[in-house]
Amino acid sequence: MGEKAKKPKELKQLIWLEVTTTGPHSDTDHLTGIAIIVTDPQLNVIAEEKQWYFIPGNTAQYKKVEEEILTFLRQHTKKRHSPLCGNQPCVARRFLYRHMPALEQFFYYRHLEMFTVRDLATRWAPRLSPPVPMAPNGALLSQLRQAITDLKYYQQHLFISV
Repeated sequence: MGEKAKKPKELKQLIWLEVTTTGPHSDTDHLTGIAIIVTDPQLNVIAEEKQWYFIPGNTAQYKKVEEEILTFLRQHTKKRHSPLCGNQPCVARRFLYRHMPALEQFFYYRHLEMFTVRDLATRWAPRLSPPVPMAPNGALLSQLRQAITDLKYYQQHLFISV
């Protein structure tokens, strides 16, 4: 990940990112889509939702989309001020590292992974009724909206302030 990440003084906005790929292997497979939503710390959407689809392996198109995304994100937050948030940010980061390295470097080194939050909720509070079922694969913005909705639910029912 290159240079050592410094802890940002203010972690405010959260950048939510979801990708679609031709397969699970970032070394041989390619990105086919990416979606972005920016929220405030209370999970309210503060930036217009964006979604891009492209031809797998088209490096010129990856570069163009990467620059569009970076321009969009710079309007809402600073470099390394947001963790990479989503359902599987580790997978997304591996593909970004290969196909969109400048975008990968934009994020703070930490992740906010909703699959982990859901798994912990199931283990720690099995009686807590789960939020609505996950959005089907292929609907990138729907998957991001669902992740944000789920985190709001867990914020109110599992992560209780004392």
